[in-house]
Amino acid sequence: MVYGSARPTVLRRLDPIHHSALRICTGAFRTSPVESLYIISHQLPLDSRRQKISALYSFRVQSVRKHPLNRLSLPAGLRRLYAARPSHILPLCERTKLFLHDSDLSNVSVQFSDFFTFPPWDIPQFSFLNPFSGFDKSSTAPVTFQQLFHHHRCQYSSFVPIFTDGSKSDGHVGCGVVFPSDTLSCRLHNCCSVFTAELVAIFCALREISPSNQRKFIIYTDSMSALETLSHYDNRIHPVALEILSVLQFLRNKGFNIIFCWVPSHVGISGNETADVIARFASDFLPRALPYCDIKKFLVSHLLSVWQQKWNLLTRNKLYSVKPSIGLWPALLMREFDVKLTRLRIGHTRFTHRHLFLGQRAPRCPTCHTDFTVNHILVECPSFKCHREYHFNSSSVTLQDLFISWTGAGIGWVIGGTIIAFLCCRFAGLAIMIRQRATGTNFFISSASCCSVTKFLTFETTDRVRCSDKETFHNVLPFVVARALSASVGEVKTTRKLRSGDLLVEVSSPKQAKQIIKLKSLSNLPISVQPHGTLNSSKGVISVGELFNDTVEHILEELRPQSV
Repeated sequence: MVYGSARPTVLRRLDPIHHSALRICTGAFRTSPVESLYIISHQLPLDSRRQKISALYSFRVQSVRKHPLNRLSLPAGLRRLYAARPSHILPLCERTKLFLHDSDLSNVSVQFSDFFTFPPWDIPQFSFLNPFSGFDKSSTAPVTFQQLFHHHRCQYSSFVPIFTDGSKSDGHVGCGVVFPSDTLSCRLHNCCSVFTAELVAIFCALREISPSNQRKFIIYTDSMSALETLSHYDNRIHPVALEILSVLQFLRNKGFNIIFCWVPSHVGISGNETADVIARFASDFLPRALPYCDIKKFLVSHLLSVWQQKWNLLTRNKLYSVKPSIGLWPALLMREFDVKLTRLRIGHTRFTHRHLFLGQRAPRCPTCHTDFTVNHILVECPSFKCHREYHFNSSSVTLQDLFISWTGAGIGWVIGGTIIAFLCCRFAGLAIMIRQRATGTNFFISSASCCSVTKFLTFETTDRVRCSDKETFHNVLPFVVARALSASVGEVKTTRKLRSGDLLVEVSSPKQAKQIIKLKSLSNLPISVQPHGTLNSSKGVISVGELFNDTVEHILEELRPQSV
């Protein structure tokens, strides 16, 4: 709310911080679009969040009767001044009105929440009857409920029956009251909940009772939640329920005997069925203030609807094909597992988008001659057809099948584990296939850090550049290393940071190898250079992960003709 009064150029400075926090929380790759970050974490953009907080604060202020900002409004003279100078920031009240202009909440009034209506020693006591308490609606025939109600009416035949009901459907909220000789129906604002409609129906019934000469009434409702709310008075009670208790106390002081009773809905009780019908087709609008709780839910729903409309425009976003509707994903307990699924859903992973940081070409599929994407690996590439049948029980799957159809947390673990198993099993085979087709070189099984050097295919002279013990190359940006090496010895073939913090360099000629061995510092870091004996004597490298895809006999059979 406070930040909302700043200028847009100042507020935009907060967006990168927000995006970094979302990437840390979700584990998304650094190249992930910000729109995907919002959807995957189910967090509103900061501008929408500021609008939400400001609007809710404005409505909350209006719900407090004696709040100093309750009737705050911009004078007409200042309104004309701001209109003539659009660069000036509007006050909170005017910004909120501008934001709510396109919603159904632009001209609503908020109902006051007066929690001091009753003193502690004079809180009204409320109770209700339930003659159907021993019967389960799902396993009891409607005729049984009708007979029970008939018996109940015989016991309370001296009381005038009144039936109330509330209804809510798409674009319509209404309430109905059925008297012995008349009916009353009212339409409410669309943001009202069905619970509010039930309470308003009871309130309208009590208001109609007040001028009557009769003194004994029994009010029937099918809303157990409304009766339970009236039975438990506290400081957070619904404002309409507070009105009901106030009117009920007033009528009892005038000598009225009013009883409340719960009845099951849609079991053939005529009065309740009539109240339900007139509530669903009510047309006369009842102008009244709206509870803050209903306004809050409606406002949040409106913001999500606007957010969904914006998301529907981003059809080319990789996540949109996986998640077209905004909502929460099932929570997974293992952080590492959740991060992997998050990156797969967004479509930005280390394998598919690492080249953007290293200044390299995008990885291409040697079979299809197209760039590798999550969709291509999991769905499209024909090289993995048999593996899809094994892991997914189908050769033709879609990302929706893998990520949308499995919404339960338990099932999500199963399908997520299947996807990870598919990638772990086939990805190493993919790497060995790329190298075989690209270079055709022989492979050597090295026992020294094979996993760390899988990118090196042929090595004339490969040198390991080691930092001092105090610093490592993990803290040095890749382009800084490349620039420093180019300035010292010229452009090398490849560089690779090892887990130990060392730098593995593949040189292009023996002359360059002699030059790089003489280096004592690189990018202001003191270094010592040593030739990597194992790699220099090998014909190639195969990773440990690749060994899991083929049997030892098959690998030895391929290597035997190569004199390895």
